[in-house]
Amino acid sequence: METLLQLDREVLYLVNTRWANLLFDAIMPWLRLKYNWLPLYAVMIFALVYVYRKNVWVPLVVCIGAVAAADQIASGLLKPMFERLRPCQNSFIQVRDVIDCGGGYAFVSSHAANHFALAVSYAAFFRRARRWLLPVLLFWAGLICYAQVYVAYHFPSDVLVGGLMGVAVASVLLLLFKRKIQNLEIITSAPV
Repeated sequence: METLLQLDREVLYLVNTRWANLLFDAIMPWLRLKYNWLPLYAVMIFALVYVYRKNVWVPLVVCIGAVAAADQIASGLLKPMFERLRPCQNSFIQVRDVIDCGGGYAFVSSHAANHFALAVSYAAFFRRARRWLLPVLLFWAGLICYAQVYVAYHFPSDVLVGGLMGVAVASVLLLLFKRKIQNLEIITSAPV
């Protein structure tokens, strides 16, 4: 376990300090803020409404449900259970302060859980586009996770476990709604 914690700190040091630059100092704090992605979320909802029309409730329930469940597991269950301090709050670790540290606990990353849950659940509703859409959305979620580590708000393991948890939560919801999704694909003649 100590070896894993040491590796976690070393990767944090690489991302936060060794690979730091002025461009990333400007971009990474912006990337990590979920409110900056509101236009993208709006486009995603519009695309679902456009494709599924009156049946849009199925993808909306799955996508919103995946994000809500991932968020509750991360923030409501795991963070209070583990009480792991953020790297920027930990006096035993030297990090560059890129943003105000804020409060709360770090393990697991809600940002990672939420964005990976959204990426997996959303891409599932665009069957023909999934080949390129899923990698693009996973890359987007990964960038947000990298930004969280870059600003020393999370350890790499926080975002790794959070991302895996988000994928798992979305996968479970997609399995639970499998029959509805299959029926939805039959009903709609849209390129899903």
